Amino acid sequence: MVRQQSVSWSSKIEFLLAMHLEDLLMSLGHEVVAQAARVEVAMTLARETEIDFAVLDSNVFL
Repeated sequence: MVRQQSVSWSSKIEFLLAMHLEDLLMSLGHEVVAQAARVEVAMTLARETEIDFAVLDSNVFL
């Protein structure tokens, strides 16, 4: 028997919102260079990638 991993509704909604925001930014002519679900990954990307601006989730630090 294969066990399915439970994913909360809020995780699914956050994923869909992130995808929609990426599509919106690209439709406005911006290039999305990365997405990060964890602060550590975001900080590494910010240090190693040339970016003009970032969109941050204010709940990411909670």
